[in-house]
Amino acid sequence: MVFIVGVTIAALSGPNGILTNATKAREDNAKAQVIEEARVDILAKQTEKRGETLTDNELESILTPKYGTLSDEENILDRTLTTEDGYKIPVSDIYNGELSESVSIPEGLEIGSTVSYNPNGTYDWLSKYCSSSNNSNYQKKLDSSTYFNIDTWKVFEINEETGEVKLVPAHSTYDGAEGPTSGTVNLQGAQGYNNAVYLLNKACSELYGDSSRGITARSINIEDIEGKMTDEAIAGVHSIESGYEQQVSAPYSRDNSYYPSIYANERLSVINGIENSSGIGMSVQDSLIEPTDGNETDGDATEGHIQATTSIQPKTTYWNKDNIFMQTAFETANNGVKYYDLLMPDDANTFYWVASRCVNANSSGCDFYVGAVGRGGVGASYVFYSYDDDGGSFFGLFPVVSLSSKLITGNTIDGFSVE
Repeated sequence: MVFIVGVTIAALSGPNGILTNATKAREDNAKAQVIEEARVDILAKQTEKRGETLTDNELESILTPKYGTLSDEENILDRTLTTEDGYKIPVSDIYNGELSESVSIPEGLEIGSTVSYNPNGTYDWLSKYCSSSNNSNYQKKLDSSTYFNIDTWKVFEINEETGEVKLVPAHSTYDGAEGPTSGTVNLQGAQGYNNAVYLLNKACSELYGDSSRGITARSINIEDIEGKMTDEAIAGVHSIESGYEQQVSAPYSRDNSYYPSIYANERLSVINGIENSSGIGMSVQDSLIEPTDGNETDGDATEGHIQATTSIQPKTTYWNKDNIFMQTAFETANNGVKYYDLLMPDDANTFYWVASRCVNANSSGCDFYVGAVGRGGVGASYVFYSYDDDGGSFFGLFPVVSLSSKLITGNTIDGFSVE
């Protein structure tokens, strides 16, 4: 009788017993479910990254805390996942593909942090591209070690996944002066409109970038500014009531139909009754436009402008808001830093060019503008008029520098700097 009971117990709970096998089956099923669900989440992340390699931090964030806790081996693929039910699953059973090293953000580095960076570059700002080919008054050699020096920067954006950090200057290069011994540059006439975006981006790239360390730079543009504004503020400046992207009711006469040659390539341009609905954006320009570039058969293009054969009927892409409006127009970062303070570092005394073109169409004619921040407000500066008149202004530069967080060293006590 005892022997029979012993056999029965072994059959139930022995190594191959019914209860043992049932418990193991439940554990195997639970593990399989975790593995399957985790793999689905991993695939979703890979799809989101469009095939880019996952980082070890990304894999860890997928697995924990949703599926359990990880052991502390240095290599995540050598770790073990312990589920809430106590089941242990080697991470390599869930994922065993390639991983890229996660980028570490320096502790304490956040939006608004001050970073020391002293680039060294020069750029030739030539009259034939910024104004008239016959006017040498506006050309100058820009030098980041003199009037265009910027050595103190603020963190504008941090990409936690890629480690890319964007910096903006603590102050623009505007110093209240004009001419060769100042931190300002001039844009004037059709050529000033034609080449503004390229010139501003190229100047910032040469002055404040460093290709040997993978540091890039460009000018700030209207998308950067609008990207930090509240939804309510954007709705206000882009409203139909404000005239944004609205077309003048009647075409201008031929005598009032002069336009910079690049305008023909812009989205929303309307020339001789034809709208360019798929043209380039207001912050796009890949190469310089020579003074004679343009459709020569359509009129005079010797200074970068053209006269339409019949008419133009522009749509407004310009908006203008003063400093009082802009003080409440920007978002606040998660750490409480106001983007207004980063983009208007000198409050109502902030002046700089914005690398974006725009047009202001009204019943009498069309102003061709280049974006600008003046007196802490966002608007644009008039450089050319459809009656074939020139305008122009001097403003400073406001670069956006992009670099890897690996190049930033320091801490909140001693400060951060680019090495």
